[in-house]
Amino acid sequence: MSKKEKVASNTTQELNEPQEQNKNESSAPEEISAQALSDNSNKKTTKTATPVKKKKKKKKKACAIVITILAILLALSLVLSGTLASFMLFSNSSLKNTNDEYDKLFSDSGLLRVQTGEKWGYIDNSGKFVINPQFDSASDFIDGIAVVTVDGKYGYIDSKGKYLINPQFDSADNFYNGLACVKSGDKYGYVDKTGKYVINPSFDYAYSFYEKIALIKVADKYGYINLKGEYVVNPQFVDANVFSNGMAAVKSGDRWGYINAKGETVISYQYVKAYDMSSDGYAVVMNTNKNMIVIDKEGRTVTLGEFDAIGYRNNNDICQKDGCFNYASGEYCSTHTETSYYKYCDAYGCFNIAYAGDYCTTHNYLE
Repeated sequence: MSKKEKVASNTTQELNEPQEQNKNESSAPEEISAQALSDNSNKKTTKTATPVKKKKKKKKKACAIVITILAILLALSLVLSGTLASFMLFSNSSLKNTNDEYDKLFSDSGLLRVQTGEKWGYIDNSGKFVINPQFDSASDFIDGIAVVTVDGKYGYIDSKGKYLINPQFDSADNFYNGLACVKSGDKYGYVDKTGKYVINPSFDYAYSFYEKIALIKVADKYGYINLKGEYVVNPQFVDANVFSNGMAAVKSGDRWGYINAKGETVISYQYVKAYDMSSDGYAVVMNTNKNMIVIDKEGRTVTLGEFDAIGYRNNNDICQKDGCFNYASGEYCSTHTETSYYKYCDAYGCFNIAYAGDYCTTHNYLE
């Protein structure tokens, strides 16, 4: 934004005072001396010159005010033009944007997926369609490849809109570590960028490769495979997360802990819930008090305190019934669902439902 220009008014020289009139005038009215003529001439000159000089002062002040106003208007126009230019970067397709935040919207191929009507396509950062809207759904580009769907089938395209793999899968994810997780029928497997199966569909559920290891599910148990489809950790866990920062959160029995890429336990099973280990070596977990805490890679509690939620992780998905750590749909798990709908009578030894207040109809006199 341009700095405002300073406008300085020129100082005006003070006008000379009019000459003093001669007080020694002649007493004879019919005679006018040369001095009197001179004085009279000075009087006329003074009377006629003074208004002119005042007008010049007013004109100079008016000019200074006008110049100041023009300078302010110029500065405002520069500010407005900058704001307008920023707006036009989004609204005018003929202008290219150089704003970093705006560029972050675009994938690594410089394309942004957009929907027009019921179809999805891709535009560049000038707003021009590079790939016309034609897909039922579309993903961002990762390594120059995007997942798209047509008539319920998933396929892959390049940044020019050309099919690399025709739509044929029942589900598909982006490519990671050179392989993409796809579903064919009721089984999951992995294909390369030509569409050829590298790991045949044989899993009940599967996730993409992270850190060259993929989480899979077989017969209600979770395990891990490498890029060749070989088990690095046999299916054995009740629940599990993908690998992150060399560790994966897994559930054995009713508690969560962490393992390394060899399947070795590095943090014992002690948490009600555990989340991915972050890149800086910390993870959010839920302790047995159903509070959220932070631990490091050694399993040591970071002294930040205990909370109901940390970030997007919270205890709302755990049953609020004392001693129950089952997942909840709402406030309580399926086993204790009626607790969320009914309140039982507070009268000692009574197990009737309290339809209003704290007591049933038999003991409502205790209200």
